[in-house]
Amino acid sequence: MITSGAQQALSLAIMAFADHGSKVIVEHPTYPNALDAIRQRGARPVPVPFNEGKWDLDLIASTMRDSGAQLGYFVPDFHNPTGLCMSPADRKQLVLAAHRTRTPLIIDETLVELGIEHDAPEPTGVYGSDEATPIVTIGSASKIFWGGIRVGWLRAPAAVIRKVAGLRPPLDMSSPILEQLIVASLFPRLHEVVAHRRQVLRTARDEMVSQLNNHIPEWRPTRALGGLSLWVDLQERISSRFVSAAGHAGVLLSAGPRFGIDDAFERFVRLPFTVPTETSNEAIRRLAEVWRAMHSQSPAGDVRRGPRLPI
Repeated sequence: MITSGAQQALSLAIMAFADHGSKVIVEHPTYPNALDAIRQRGARPVPVPFNEGKWDLDLIASTMRDSGAQLGYFVPDFHNPTGLCMSPADRKQLVLAAHRTRTPLIIDETLVELGIEHDAPEPTGVYGSDEATPIVTIGSASKIFWGGIRVGWLRAPAAVIRKVAGLRPPLDMSSPILEQLIVASLFPRLHEVVAHRRQVLRTARDEMVSQLNNHIPEWRPTRALGGLSLWVDLQERISSRFVSAAGHAGVLLSAGPRFGIDDAFERFVRLPFTVPTETSNEAIRRLAEVWRAMHSQSPAGDVRRGPRLPI
């Protein structure tokens, strides 16, 4: 089913499987708009943390078994916000755990083409999907081509598509035809566009890591294998306060707790590397000034404010 962006596909899939009071297993951290969609449905996210930069499949399986969750949401391909990529063995184990517990899965593939170090493995869905334990995959053209193209899709067994189609009319009747035609005209150039996009992202990621090492060496950024951002450990639980101070200096960021539950991840911020290099470098320079001001007890407002930089 073609949808008006991947976010609509995600919301429809959650509506199809989760009711008020349902539990939905999520990675921790995870995509914040997924948490919003789960809560808007009246469901409750059940977080499963990563273990030393990997998915903890034993913990995921036990959570599926013991929590009574009706659904699982996972981003195995260049995970947002960490940039991690799930191994083929872990994908197979995830699907087996879902089958054993009859837990439907939503697999978010919106970043699957944006591997920086390597291609994504085979899709999670190849390890098995049936009517009893469906795997729903969602994707998007906006991450590949342009963020203004709000065309997404949802792939699932026929029975799930029929159910989702019945839920959609209160939201919209269909996705805009013009945008679909634009995407259809771009798909013949997909490999060319993806190759260029990956090179641009690789350069931007490496430059951002270099700038962070030069200006704020105490921070610990992940080396994202793909995707669009770095997940940065500040080494201190001050993310929300720091992001607020950065905003006063004109740099707009998302604090770590936005990606978690119960105020988790106060040690972290997400830094997208999708803006032009000069914008990114200027943002990091200002962030370094804010960081030094906070640690010298000087008012963060003393940092020279320039144009707003929503990175």
